[in-house]
Amino acid sequence: MTNVLVSGSASSLGRAVLSALHEDGGSERLIAVDRRRTHADKKAVELNRVDLLLSDATDELFHDVDVIVHAAWIVGSDAGATDSSQRNVDTVHLLLDEAARRNIKQVVMCSDAAVYGAWPDNEIPLTETAQLRPNPGYSYGEQLLEVEKLLDAFAVERPEITVSVLRPALTVSGPREAPVARALGVTRAVRIDDPDRPVQFVHVDDVATAVRSVIRANAGGVFNVAPDGWLHNEQARELSGSPFRRGLPWPIAHAVERLFHHAGRVEAAPVTAPYRTHPWVIDNAKLRALGWVPTYTNAEALVDWPAVSLWSALRPHDRRKLVTVGGSIAGL
Repeated sequence: MTNVLVSGSASSLGRAVLSALHEDGGSERLIAVDRRRTHADKKAVELNRVDLLLSDATDELFHDVDVIVHAAWIVGSDAGATDSSQRNVDTVHLLLDEAARRNIKQVVMCSDAAVYGAWPDNEIPLTETAQLRPNPGYSYGEQLLEVEKLLDAFAVERPEITVSVLRPALTVSGPREAPVARALGVTRAVRIDDPDRPVQFVHVDDVATAVRSVIRANAGGVFNVAPDGWLHNEQARELSGSPFRRGLPWPIAHAVERLFHHAGRVEAAPVTAPYRTHPWVIDNAKLRALGWVPTYTNAEALVDWPAVSLWSALRPHDRRKLVTVGGSIAGL
């Protein structure tokens, strides 16, 4: 039995991780830590509403903790506002300091596949050995790279502590709780005329079970988290009900997007454009080798996200059913 502390427990991913670990029954204690209120079963989880960077109660919070899971990240509308950068990095510093001081057995960091960068020469799919080259100006990706370097150095300095890094594909969850998906303009960005570009969407529940898998196996290293395969851009646009039905050549789309962003018509900042232009899909074979199996396909994950579209009029269960039926018909 292990004692697991989940940092960022109020986020959709944090709550999903708590739920997955509770269902597993392999944790003696689940400690939830977040600046915001965490909605979880008080009988199953020790709830702590606290800012780790301002708290003097770390001795109590980290007492007898075996595993730290970090599922917190502040993402602005431009996918990484400057004022949040230092907080994100400082929190990871604090967690690693606590792990070293207390000889914690394992640290699990929920990173993001965005750290690979979106480039025209990316391999399809990217494996965990691919070079990390987040696109310049995209501060979220740059912060991820800085944090992963910290984790690499920590793993070398403290080899007795298992360091696990998860790099999920674009993660979708609640209507207001997929900040990276919103910042990248999944449903309301100007459409680039590239219908065949591969795209991926992973459900937050599958990311949570991936966390559970690396804890069960005490598996160190980097693990991509994604469903099998991918969708094409055109398929994703149709499933999401994007209001931009006509594709535009990249130079025109870029200019239009800047105007729409400044007018408040789209959330996606122009700096995130490469992530909607070039491929960055990932391979999940390494994680699958641990026994992890995705519950949702790319299409099911996307339509299960109640984004602002025609799909929103349908219940998630009905949307998943339509996707399954549609896939069966297409296969005939």
